[in-house]
Amino acid sequence: MRQAEKTKQAGNSRPHGDGNPMWARGTPRARTLLVTGMLALMFTAAPRTGNAAFDYATGNDTAPEGAAAAPAGADPAAGGASDAAASSPAHECDVPPEVSPAQDPLPALSRAVKEGERPLTIVVLGSLSGDAGPPIGGVPGFASRLQAHLEKEFAARSLEPSFRMETVGRTRALAGELTALIRREVLPLKPALVIWQVGRADARQANPPNRFSQSLKEGLDILQENGIPAIIGDIQFHPQFEALYRTDDYRNYVRWVAGKRDVPLLKRYEMIEHWASGGSVDLDSGNDADQQAAYRFIQECLAFQATRMILGAAGLATR
Repeated sequence: MRQAEKTKQAGNSRPHGDGNPMWARGTPRARTLLVTGMLALMFTAAPRTGNAAFDYATGNDTAPEGAAAAPAGADPAAGGASDAAASSPAHECDVPPEVSPAQDPLPALSRAVKEGERPLTIVVLGSLSGDAGPPIGGVPGFASRLQAHLEKEFAARSLEPSFRMETVGRTRALAGELTALIRREVLPLKPALVIWQVGRADARQANPPNRFSQSLKEGLDILQENGIPAIIGDIQFHPQFEALYRTDDYRNYVRWVAGKRDVPLLKRYEMIEHWASGGSVDLDSGNDADQQAAYRFIQECLAFQATRMILGAAGLATR
């Protein structure tokens, strides 16, 4: 009885999991049937045609989360950087109150906005190919859209700090590798803010969740020791990725670590799941145009929500 009570208490104190993906469980025959069925469904629903949106959705990190801006003269209808800050009214990117990002102040960011060097450097850290181009037909990704939103919102408040967006990462880098990059590549940039997008590569490679959690804590501690505020973005939801890899343990650890360290959490998984279930995006379509539209909508709305979070953290009320 006492042992059972101890086990129950330990399970309630922190997230827990063995880190094995879904396909690694059960009997050999069950695993074979499960993997065969998943692959058949994946290739039937969305065949591999070289489309970067599909590659990204199913875990190929060649499509970065923070893509570079579209080339000059890009067609605004295709989601060029020029329309990034104006193309998504707030109601299109709405999320439920329990998912809406907190706008708690980050004093270090507020000081940087008022007194820091210009331009303000924001680092987007994650398992990505930091020097890759736009993943789909010139459609800009999260980092360039975030910059456009921030510049528009600061200008509307008669503030003129310019922003420099930097992406730091490695293809399929685990949380521990990203923690090493914080020391080597992030600290020298002296950023005013780090947005750490984390968990996808760890889930994809079945990195043990407790090891993932420890790496995440170490990375956040390094940033805190150097006075650099951070925002964590958890795994992006996609049904095809969920069919192949178990993500719940990693998402639970992200929430747990963010709470313990008082770090704002951008709930990307729940946001995207909400938009998909509400019909704002079609993540199951194998059509290239639908995938491109979904990618554009998601990156635009994530940038919109991250902007709200940053404005609150900087002590600037959202309009």
